[in-house]
Amino acid sequence: MHNPKVSIIIVNYNGAEYLPELFASLAKQSFQDFEIIVVDNASQDDSLKFLKAQKGLKLIESNENLGFAGGNNLGEKLAVGKYIALLNNDTSLDPNWLSELVSALEKDGKRGAVVSKIYLSKQGLTKKVFDSAGSLYNNIGSCWSRGYLEEDVGQYDKEEEVPMGTACSLLFRKEILDQTYLFDSDYFMYVEEFDFNLRLRKLGYTVWYVPSSVVWHKTSQAVRHEIKNEKFKMKNVKEILFKQEYGNANRLNVLIKHYPTSLLMRNGFLIFMSFVYWDYYFAWHGGFKTYFSLKTRQWKMFSKAWQERKIWANADQSWQKWMTQHSLQDLLQFKRETARRRLQYGE
Repeated sequence: MHNPKVSIIIVNYNGAEYLPELFASLAKQSFQDFEIIVVDNASQDDSLKFLKAQKGLKLIESNENLGFAGGNNLGEKLAVGKYIALLNNDTSLDPNWLSELVSALEKDGKRGAVVSKIYLSKQGLTKKVFDSAGSLYNNIGSCWSRGYLEEDVGQYDKEEEVPMGTACSLLFRKEILDQTYLFDSDYFMYVEEFDFNLRLRKLGYTVWYVPSSVVWHKTSQAVRHEIKNEKFKMKNVKEILFKQEYGNANRLNVLIKHYPTSLLMRNGFLIFMSFVYWDYYFAWHGGFKTYFSLKTRQWKMFSKAWQERKIWANADQSWQKWMTQHSLQDLLQFKRETARRRLQYGE
């Protein structure tokens, strides 16, 4: 049997209720030269029952939850395609999702990765609302989805280069992994694609947004499953603490690993204050143990980044041209606007 052109990697954790819709949309793809690799992260629902009934599937059953980063790394080891597609388990796909990504990637050998137009999928939502149209990053090491919770009125209908792509639906050249690794497994989840995109750019590749490749995403489902057994009192606080324990430490890793000294010094006050804010939040809402857990993870990720920093010090630094400059006022305004949109759409 010939090797497929694309290896699709799906990491699953307690996603039994979402898998039938995803697999139905994969079966309807106009481009069928692909294999499916699913890494199940020790699900406790009926996920394995469904997955084992699927024909031709490469299924990896992990006996522990390796997170999104570790799960994809495990799946990548079995991939034989020329290209690798990363895909969230809580998505459904337009029939031309994969064909449009492949076509866009093959337009130019400098294109290292391409990312889909991703809509929010939510019951009762009658408008087309963006989850992501590519992603952005700024001077303090934060990254976020371009167009997040904006109504689609044609503002992101152009195929174009973007700063980075989200791993919710990302197609990239497998040959890139001959020069660097996929994800750092210690990230567990969050910011892992930011690190990967920066390494990809430092190798001289570009990242493109492909609006003709459409995905619907239910968002944060794995997180909500993961936090059910946590002991924080408020659900929203519980989810924030869970996300930020990983996201905050992983952001520190990106800053130390990739941001040049001059950039860190120029934005030092904002960076420092951003970490002080979360220190306060964790201490106030989570208590000493939660705060200590955050600081332990931060130190671990800082130490790892410091060791790797010199590897990328002399690499291509053109990624900086895509960086958004934010002042403290800009960051506060962005936070207010995001909160307003979340309230509007119940996210």
